[in-house]
Parts: sequence; structure tokens; C-alpha cells
Amino acid sequence: MPPKRKAKTTEPPVDSRASRAANRKKREKEEVKEVKEDEEKELKAEEVKGEEPKKEESKAEGDEKKEEGSPNIASLVTKGLWDDDPKTVEASLTEIANLSFGNVHAGPNRVTISLTGGLLAIVKAMNKHAKDPEVQAAGGRALQNLALDQNNKNGIASSGGIEVLVKAMSNFPDDSAVQMGGCGTFQNLVWGNDDNRMKILNAGGIPAVINAMTNHKDVSEMQEWACGALYLLSIGEQPVKEAILDAGGLSAIAMAIEKNRQDVGIREKARNAMARLLW
Repeated sequence: MPPKRKAKTTEPPVDSRASRAANRKKREKEEVKEVKEDEEKELKAEEVKGEEPKKEESKAEGDEKKEEGSPNIASLVTKGLWDDDPKTVEASLTEIANLSFGNVHAGPNRVTISLTGGLLAIVKAMNKHAKDPEVQAAGGRALQNLALDQNNKNGIASSGGIEVLVKAMSNFPDDSAVQMGGCGTFQNLVWGNDDNRMKILNAGGIPAVINAMTNHKDVSEMQEWACGALYLLSIGEQPVKEAILDAGGLSAIAMAIEKNRQDVGIREKARNAMARLLW
């Protein structure tokens, strides 16, 4: 008897029409999904494009407002300082002082003010309004801050800044703001600049500083700047040292130490000045 053949196993029959319909629905779903994804991508891209101009527009508006709110150095130097009204001049000097210290752009501002003729304009404004103590005080503050720039030190001196400050200190001995401007400027002018020591001596700046210390014993900030000025002046030439001693500098410095024992800044500068003068 011939051997029985093993029955072949076959897959169940598949309806080709049903299969095609299922595949079609699957492709349609995938196509719909892809379209939605593409639309979402395009929408996001449009939103980003829409936001970028808004950001740029907002930044431009902010910059414009900033420019509108910030003073124009060229205008201050070429117009404000030359005005006949002392109040306008005082306001311009105050703006220049504020632009030159305690400002994020103070360094570049000091350079710009100098390059636009600001140093000479300040001195001329102070000479023009020599009888106005507010102008003299504001001018002193402006010169003090501008003198922090190394290149401005000689510029202030050559523009007559030392002489105008000595005159202001002499005209208003009881005005502590005027005296502070003079003492602070002299300190900054001789800090890192040897030439200005003799210029301050020849202009009568040393007696002016010591008189300020004597007349305003309780103004600690001025005492610190005055002691700093005397210390830096005493580092150099012997005639400068002798002038400080002859004008009563030791007594003024000792009084500053006694009146301000807790003030580290005054104590340090006064001690250094005393050591230099007695050396």
C-alpha cells in the first residue's frame, strides 16, 4: 500500500478586495497625519517669523526711548555750557558730572566729553559765571570726575582748570560743595600725573586745600579728598612738600584724623600724607 501523503497546510484565503481597502485606509490615515504635521510645522514657522519682527520692533522702540531719555553730550558741551542762564549751565554741568561717574558708560563718556571740547567749555562756563556758587560747585564735580581719565588730567590743567578752581575756592570759602570740588579735582589731577603737582603749587592750590580743611572740619568726604590730595602732592618735589608744611598742612591733617577716627579712608590717606611730609 502506498504511503499516505502528508496534508499540506495552507494559510486561510485572503480577500484581496478587503486587503486593498484596508491598505488604502491606512495610507489615507498616514497621509492625513503627514499633512497635519506639515501644517503644524508651517504654523510654528509663521509664529516664529511673526515674533522676530515684534522682538526687533520692541528692541528698536526701547533703544529709541533710551536715546530720547539720555542726554546728548554734544548738545551739553556746545549749547548748555555756553548758555547765558546760570541755571541752564549748572544743569548741564551736573549732567556732565553724572555722565562721567557712576554711569555704565562713564569711561567712554569722559573721552567723548573731552573730544567734543568739554574741558575748555567747563572752564569757560565757570569763568563766565564766577559769581554763582552753584555753577562753581557743579563745575568742580564735573572736573573731578573727568580727571579720573588719564588723558584728561593734562587737558584740564592746560585749559585753566586748576586756576578756575582755586579762584572758586577763594571766592566761596564757606561753601563746602565748592571746596569739595576743588579738593577732589586736585586729588585726581595728581594721581598718576607728576606734572600737575607743580601746576597746583604755582596756582595757589595748596593753601586753598588746607583752608578748606580748616573751614570745614566736619565735612568728612571733603577731608578725605583733601588728605588724598596732600598725600599725592607730597610724593614729588621738595618745594611742594615745603609749601604744604608752610601752609599748616600737618596741623590740618592731624585735625582730620582726630575728628574722623572711625573713618578708614581719611585715616589711611592722612597717615600716608603725614608720613610723606615727615620723611
